[in-house]
Amino acid sequence: MLRYFSVAVIVSLIVSTQTLSAATPEWDPMFEYRTFATCQEFESTLKQILPTSYNDGRLYKWGWPMMLESNVWTMAPVPARSESIPKSDTNIQVKWIDEADTVKTDGKYVYSYQEWEHSIVIVDAKTLIKIKTIRIPTNYSGVSFYISGNKLILTATKYIQNRDYWTYWYNNTQKSIIALYDIRNIANVSLVRSIEIDGSLSDTRLWDTGIMTAVISTSYWMPPIYRYYDSSSKMPRPQYDYSSKNLIPRISDQQFANWKRTITNRGIADCTGMSSILPKTKNLSSYTYNPTLTSILRFDTSIPNGSISSQIVVSEAGQIHVTHDSVYLTANMWQNSTTSTCPPNARCMSPMIWNPGTSNTLVHRFSVTNTNIRYRYSRLVSGSPLNQYSMDEDGSGNFRIVTTLSSWSGSVNTSSTNLSVLNPSGTIISSLPNIAPGENFQSSRFIGNRLYLVTFQQIDPLFVIDLADARSPKILWELKIPGYSTYLHPYGADRLIGIGYDTKVNQWGWTQNAGIKVDLYNVADVKNPTREASIALGDMGSSSDALWNPKAFVWYKEKSLLLLPVTLMTSAWDKENTYLSKSIFQWMVGLSITPSSIAEKFRITHISIPTTITDAWKKDCAKYQNQKNGNYGTWMPNYCEAGATVDMYNVANIWNYSSDFISRVLYVWENLYTIGNSRIQLQTFTSPLSPIAVQNFKVKNYFGNPVPWNIITE
Repeated sequence: MLRYFSVAVIVSLIVSTQTLSAATPEWDPMFEYRTFATCQEFESTLKQILPTSYNDGRLYKWGWPMMLESNVWTMAPVPARSESIPKSDTNIQVKWIDEADTVKTDGKYVYSYQEWEHSIVIVDAKTLIKIKTIRIPTNYSGVSFYISGNKLILTATKYIQNRDYWTYWYNNTQKSIIALYDIRNIANVSLVRSIEIDGSLSDTRLWDTGIMTAVISTSYWMPPIYRYYDSSSKMPRPQYDYSSKNLIPRISDQQFANWKRTITNRGIADCTGMSSILPKTKNLSSYTYNPTLTSILRFDTSIPNGSISSQIVVSEAGQIHVTHDSVYLTANMWQNSTTSTCPPNARCMSPMIWNPGTSNTLVHRFSVTNTNIRYRYSRLVSGSPLNQYSMDEDGSGNFRIVTTLSSWSGSVNTSSTNLSVLNPSGTIISSLPNIAPGENFQSSRFIGNRLYLVTFQQIDPLFVIDLADARSPKILWELKIPGYSTYLHPYGADRLIGIGYDTKVNQWGWTQNAGIKVDLYNVADVKNPTREASIALGDMGSSSDALWNPKAFVWYKEKSLLLLPVTLMTSAWDKENTYLSKSIFQWMVGLSITPSSIAEKFRITHISIPTTITDAWKKDCAKYQNQKNGNYGTWMPNYCEAGATVDMYNVANIWNYSSDFISRVLYVWENLYTIGNSRIQLQTFTSPLSPIAVQNFKVKNYFGNPVPWNIITE
C-alpha cells in the first residue's frame, strides 16, 4: 500500500538526566527552544500534535525530529594499535573504529556467518577444522558481528509475528539484538549478555577501546491505539495511548553468569528534564518528513555488566558517520512538497499524487568527550548523501558532506552534486553547489584535505577538490574517462583504486554498463590527474559485491594484491539485435596492482558446472520438446533449441550453484581463504589453484524452527 505524505513538522526533543549547562546546543535558525519540566507536559504536547500528524489513523500528515537524552559515559583515549602478522581486517572508513561484518579473522581462527546454515562457524585457520558453531535464531536477519579481545559481538534484527496489527504498536514487531559471547575458550563459547531493544538495527560501530555505538530505527506510523476504526463506517475515532512509557522504546538486558540468567526490562530514556527544539510557525508547512524513532546506544563491551547509555531521535535513520569525537546521524527531508487530487471523471492509480520538490538532509551531531556524549546541533543541508563515504570530519572538527539533488525537467536530468562544510557548532561555513549538473553522483572519498568525487552521465569525471581551507573549497581538476567508479580506495600517498563499471553506447544510443572495471588513478599532480592503468572483467551483466559493499573489497597491502569476488558474464548482440548471455561463471579474482599497472594473477572458484550435454539436461529439455500434453505451451528455453550450447544451459541454470558462490575473501600471511555459503576453502598465495584444506557445510533449512536463547552452540 502506497503512503503519501504532505506537510512536515520538524521538532527536535532532548531528554536528559542532567540539567543543561550554560553551553546550550546550537540549532538551526528555523527552530525555537523550549523545555518540558515533566512527563505530563510532554504527553500534553503529543496529544496536540499526534492526532493531526496521523490523520485519524489513516494517513499521517506531518512528523518531526525528536531527541531524548539519558545518562552519559566516559570515553577513554584511543590506544596505539600494535600490528602483528599481516591479516585481513574489515575494510573500514575511519581508522580504529571497526564495522560489523559477516567474516572476521584474528589470525588463529576464521569466523564466518553461514547464512544458509543460519550459524556463525568458527574454524581453525591452519586446518579449517570446525571448532564451534553458534546457532542463530531463524527470525534474526542482517546478522553481522565483531571480534574484540575475548568477545564475539553479534548484531542482528529480530522479527516478531504481529498477531493483532491494529492494536499492536509497530515497533514491537522488530527488535534489535546485540549479544556478547565469551570466546576465551573457543571450544566452550558461552553467551554472557543479550540486549534486545525495540526497533530494527540500522548500523553499529566499535571503538578499539571496546565502546560500541548502535543506531536503532523504529518506524513511527502511529502511536499505540486502543482500537482501530474504519473511516467508512460510523465507528468512533481511534483512541490513542500517549503515555510516555509506551512511546519510549524499551530494552531487555539479559546477563548470564554461573549458569544463572538475570533479566532487566526498562524504558531506554526518561522524559524528566526534557528539552525541545520546535520550528518557527512560518516553517511548519515547508517540509515533508518521514518520522522514525531512532535510538542511539553506547556501552562498553569489555565490561560484562556495563551500563548502557542511550539517546533517542525521532528522525529517519539514514546514513551515519562516526569519528573518535563525534557521532553524526542524517535524515532525509523533502522541501516544498505538493499534493494534488485525481481530476473529476479521470482514472487514477491513487486519489492523491505526491509531488516532492527538492531533497534535503537533516544532520544531527553528537560530540564525545572524556566525560560525556552530548547533543550539539541539527542542521539542514541541501540534497541527500549517497552512503557513509559521502561524509567525513576533518582534523578541526568540521563536518564535510557530499549530497546530490535529484531532479528532472521533462526528460532532461537536472541533477547536481553539492559539497557542504559545517563547523563544530553546525554553521555552514562553505559550500560547492551545482557540481556536474545533469550527472549522477556515483562515489566519493575524503582523504586528508582532498575530496575525490565521481559523477556520471556518459563519461566518468573524477573531480579533485581541495579542502585545505575549509571556508573556501576549490575544484582543482577533473579527469574524464569512460565508465564510472562506485567505490574509491586509497593506494599509497598519491594514487586511488576505483572499482565500478565500464560502459558502452548501444545501437539505440543509450549508455549501458558493459562489465566490471578496475582503474588506477595517479593524483600526485592535482592539476593533471591521470589514469595509470585499467582492467576490464566480463561483459554486460557481470557483478561483484564490492561494487556496492566496500567490505567485499580486500586490499592486501603487503603483496599489492586486490582480492575481489566476481560473477563474470560474456555477452553479445545477435543479428536480430537481441541481447544474448553467452557464458557465466563465478570467481575470486586476484589482481596485482603496482604504481603503474594492473594485471590479473589468478582466479579461484568453488563451483564445477557442466562442460558437456548431460543426461539431466536432456531430461529437462525432453519435457519441453514433447508438447503433445500441452502442459508447457509453445515456449521453450533457448538451451533446448537446435544447436544450443552448454553455455546457454549454464547461464539459465547458474542459480543452482549459488550456494557455492564465493562471497568473501580473507588472508592470514601466506594463507588465502575463500568463503561461500557452503564452503570455506584454504589455499596459499604461492599455489592459489591448489586447495590445501576445505570445510564444507550442509545447506540446512532451519526456517520454522527458532533456536531458543539457551541453545546457542553445537
